Amino acid sequence: MDNNIPKEKEKRARKYEFNNTFPIYLLFLVLLQPILSLLILKEVKILRLPSSPGITNVENLLDGAGLTPGSVAPNFVLENTDGKLVSLNEFAGSKVLLMFSSPDCPYCVELFPDLNNVNNDLMSKDIVFIMLSVGSHEENYALKVQQNFNFEILSIKKEQFDDYLIPGTPFFSLIDEKGEIMKIYHARDGKGILDIINEFIGKD
Repeated sequence: MDNNIPKEKEKRARKYEFNNTFPIYLLFLVLLQPILSLLILKEVKILRLPSSPGITNVENLLDGAGLTPGSVAPNFVLENTDGKLVSLNEFAGSKVLLMFSSPDCPYCVELFPDLNNVNNDLMSKDIVFIMLSVGSHEENYALKVQQNFNFEILSIKKEQFDDYLIPGTPFFSLIDEKGEIMKIYHARDGKGILDIINEFIGKD
Protein backbone atom coordinates (compact mmCIF):
# COMPACT_ATOMS: atom_id res chain seq x y z
CA MET A 1 0.00 0.00 0.00
CA ASP A 2 1.34 3.48 -0.94
CA ASN A 3 1.89 5.54 2.25
CA ASN A 4 2.23 8.74 0.17
CA ILE A 5 -1.47 8.76 -0.79
CA PRO A 6 -2.74 10.19 2.56
CA LYS A 7 0.02 12.81 2.46
CA GLU A 8 -0.95 13.88 -1.05
CA LYS A 9 -4.60 14.12 -0.02
CA GLU A 10 -3.61 16.21 2.99
CA LYS A 11 -1.56 18.57 0.79
CA ARG A 12 -4.46 18.96 -1.65
CA ALA A 13 -6.86 19.63 1.24
CA ARG A 14 -4.57 22.33 2.67
CA LYS A 15 -4.14 23.90 -0.76
CA TYR A 16 -7.92 23.90 -1.27
CA GLU A 17 -8.44 25.46 2.17
CA PHE A 18 -5.86 28.20 1.46
CA ASN A 19 -7.30 28.99 -1.97
CA ASN A 20 -10.77 29.37 -0.47
CA THR A 21 -9.80 31.39 2.61
CA PHE A 22 -7.22 33.71 0.98
CA PRO A 23 -9.87 35.93 -0.74
CA ILE A 24 -11.59 36.35 2.64
CA TYR A 25 -8.34 37.52 4.26
CA LEU A 26 -7.71 39.85 1.33
CA LEU A 27 -11.21 41.32 1.55
CA PHE A 28 -10.76 41.84 5.30
CA LEU A 29 -7.51 43.77 4.72
CA VAL A 30 -9.11 45.92 2.02
CA LEU A 31 -12.02 46.81 4.31
CA LEU A 32 -9.71 47.48 7.26
CA GLN A 33 -7.35 49.81 5.37
CA PRO A 34 -9.57 52.96 5.41
CA ILE A 35 -10.20 52.53 9.13
CA LEU A 36 -6.48 52.26 9.85
CA SER A 37 -5.81 55.32 7.70
CA LEU A 38 -8.36 57.38 9.64
CA LEU A 39 -6.88 56.31 12.96
CA ILE A 40 -3.38 57.26 11.81
CA LEU A 41 -4.50 60.66 10.49
CA LYS A 42 -6.32 61.36 13.75
CA GLU A 43 -3.03 61.00 15.63
CA VAL A 44 -1.08 63.17 13.22
CA LYS A 45 -1.70 66.73 14.35
CA ILE A 46 0.73 68.38 11.96
CA LEU A 47 0.60 67.30 8.32
CA ARG A 48 3.43 68.09 5.94
CA LEU A 49 2.23 69.82 2.81
CA PRO A 50 3.31 68.68 -0.67
CA SER A 51 6.07 70.64 -2.35
CA SER A 52 4.81 73.77 -4.03
CA PRO A 53 6.33 77.10 -5.08
CA GLY A 54 5.15 79.79 -2.67
CA ILE A 55 1.38 79.77 -2.31
CA THR A 56 0.72 78.82 -5.95
CA ASN A 57 -2.07 76.22 -6.23
CA VAL A 58 -2.04 75.64 -2.47
CA GLU A 59 -5.21 77.66 -1.89
CA ASN A 60 -7.27 75.03 -3.73
CA LEU A 61 -5.49 72.21 -1.91
CA LEU A 62 -6.24 73.71 1.50
CA ASP A 63 -9.65 75.19 0.81
CA GLY A 64 -11.41 75.80 4.11
CA ALA A 65 -8.27 75.60 6.24
CA GLY A 66 -8.00 78.04 9.14
CA LEU A 67 -10.48 80.23 10.96
CA THR A 68 -12.92 82.29 8.93
CA PRO A 69 -11.76 85.86 8.20
CA GLY A 70 -13.50 88.23 10.59
CA SER A 71 -13.56 85.75 13.46
CA VAL A 72 -11.80 86.66 16.70
CA ALA A 73 -8.25 85.28 16.94
CA PRO A 74 -8.00 82.98 19.98
CA ASN A 75 -5.80 84.44 22.70
CA PHE A 76 -2.78 82.52 23.92
CA VAL A 77 -0.25 82.87 26.74
CA LEU A 78 3.00 81.18 25.74
CA GLU A 79 6.61 81.17 26.86
CA ASN A 80 9.27 82.89 24.77
CA THR A 81 12.94 81.90 24.51
CA ASP A 82 13.77 84.03 27.56
CA GLY A 83 11.22 82.21 29.71
CA LYS A 84 8.80 85.15 29.71
CA LEU A 85 5.08 84.60 29.16
CA VAL A 86 3.70 86.45 26.15
CA SER A 87 0.01 86.96 25.38
CA LEU A 88 -1.57 87.76 22.03
CA ASN A 89 -3.74 90.31 23.83
CA GLU A 90 -0.59 92.35 24.55
CA PHE A 91 -0.54 93.35 20.88
CA ALA A 92 -4.10 94.69 20.74
CA GLY A 93 -4.16 97.74 18.48
CA SER A 94 -1.43 96.35 16.20
CA LYS A 95 -1.53 94.03 13.21
CA VAL A 96 0.13 90.69 13.98
CA LEU A 97 1.44 87.94 11.71
CA LEU A 98 1.72 84.55 13.38
CA MET A 99 3.88 81.84 11.85
CA PHE A 100 2.96 78.29 12.87
CA SER A 101 6.17 76.32 12.66
CA SER A 102 7.94 73.09 13.63
CA PRO A 103 11.70 72.48 14.02
CA ASP A 104 11.50 69.19 12.09
CA CYS A 105 9.42 70.60 9.22
CA PRO A 106 11.70 70.79 6.14
CA TYR A 107 9.55 73.52 4.55
CA CYS A 108 9.93 75.66 7.68
CA VAL A 109 13.69 75.16 7.59
CA GLU A 110 13.73 76.37 3.98
CA LEU A 111 12.01 79.56 5.13
CA PHE A 112 14.31 80.35 8.05
CA PRO A 113 16.95 82.30 6.02
CA ASP A 114 14.21 84.64 4.70
CA LEU A 115 12.54 85.42 8.00
CA ASN A 116 14.70 88.27 9.30
CA ASN A 117 14.17 90.16 6.04
CA VAL A 118 10.46 89.37 6.22
CA ASN A 119 10.34 90.77 9.74
CA ASN A 120 12.19 93.92 8.68
CA ASP A 121 9.58 94.48 5.96
CA LEU A 122 6.75 93.81 8.41
CA MET A 123 8.17 96.26 10.97
CA SER A 124 8.19 98.96 8.30
CA LYS A 125 4.44 98.33 7.99
CA ASP A 126 3.93 98.30 11.80
CA ILE A 127 3.14 94.59 11.81
CA VAL A 128 4.33 92.41 14.68
CA PHE A 129 5.83 89.07 13.60
CA ILE A 130 5.72 86.11 15.99
CA MET A 131 6.74 82.49 15.40
CA LEU A 132 4.72 79.84 17.23
CA SER A 133 6.91 76.73 17.29
CA VAL A 134 6.07 73.23 18.56
CA GLY A 135 9.71 72.78 19.50
CA SER A 136 10.73 72.54 23.14
CA HIS A 137 11.98 75.64 24.95
CA GLU A 138 15.57 74.42 24.44
CA GLU A 139 15.04 73.75 20.73
CA ASN A 140 13.45 77.15 20.16
CA TYR A 141 16.18 78.94 22.10
CA ALA A 142 18.87 77.17 20.05
CA LEU A 143 17.00 77.99 16.83
CA LYS A 144 16.81 81.69 17.66
CA VAL A 145 20.52 81.82 18.48
CA GLN A 146 21.62 79.81 15.43
CA GLN A 147 19.51 81.81 13.00
CA ASN A 148 20.01 85.12 14.84
CA PHE A 149 16.29 85.77 14.55
CA ASN A 150 15.17 89.33 15.30
CA PHE A 151 11.63 88.37 16.38
CA GLU A 152 9.88 86.41 19.13
CA ILE A 153 9.64 82.60 19.14
CA LEU A 154 6.96 81.21 21.45
CA SER A 155 6.70 77.54 22.41
CA ILE A 156 3.32 76.05 21.55
CA LYS A 157 1.80 72.57 21.80
CA LYS A 158 0.53 70.78 18.71
CA GLU A 159 -3.00 70.65 20.13
CA GLN A 160 -3.10 74.46 20.25
CA PHE A 161 -2.81 74.58 16.45
CA ASP A 162 -6.40 73.35 16.49
CA ASP A 163 -7.52 76.65 18.04
CA TYR A 164 -6.73 78.29 14.71
CA LEU A 165 -7.72 75.22 12.61
CA ILE A 166 -4.17 75.06 11.28
CA PRO A 167 -3.68 71.90 9.17
CA GLY A 168 0.10 71.99 8.73
CA THR A 169 3.35 73.89 8.80
CA PRO A 170 4.47 76.42 7.77
CA PHE A 171 1.21 78.37 8.08
CA PHE A 172 0.54 82.05 8.71
CA SER A 173 -2.29 83.96 10.35
CA LEU A 174 -2.66 87.69 9.73
CA ILE A 175 -4.58 89.44 12.52
CA ASP A 176 -5.85 93.01 12.42
CA GLU A 177 -5.77 95.73 15.10
CA LYS A 178 -9.12 94.56 16.49
CA GLY A 179 -7.82 91.05 17.06
CA GLU A 180 -9.77 89.57 14.15
CA ILE A 181 -8.49 87.13 11.54
CA MET A 182 -7.73 88.77 8.20
CA LYS A 183 -6.18 85.76 6.46
CA ILE A 184 -4.78 82.31 7.23
CA TYR A 185 -2.50 80.95 4.53
CA HIS A 186 0.45 78.74 3.59
CA ALA A 187 3.69 80.04 2.06
CA ARG A 188 6.98 78.45 1.08
CA ASP A 189 9.26 81.49 0.78
CA GLY A 190 9.64 85.07 1.91
CA LYS A 191 7.99 86.43 -1.22
CA GLY A 192 4.99 84.18 -0.68
CA ILE A 193 4.63 85.49 2.88
CA LEU A 194 4.83 89.15 1.87
CA ASP A 195 2.65 88.87 -1.25
CA ILE A 196 -0.39 88.19 0.92
CA ILE A 197 0.59 90.90 3.38
CA ASN A 198 0.97 93.48 0.60
CA GLU A 199 -2.36 92.40 -0.89
CA PHE A 200 -4.19 93.10 2.36
CA ILE A 201 -2.23 96.17 3.42
CA GLY A 202 -2.86 97.62 -0.04
CA LYS A 203 -6.62 97.46 0.69
CA ASP A 204 -6.33 99.72 3.73
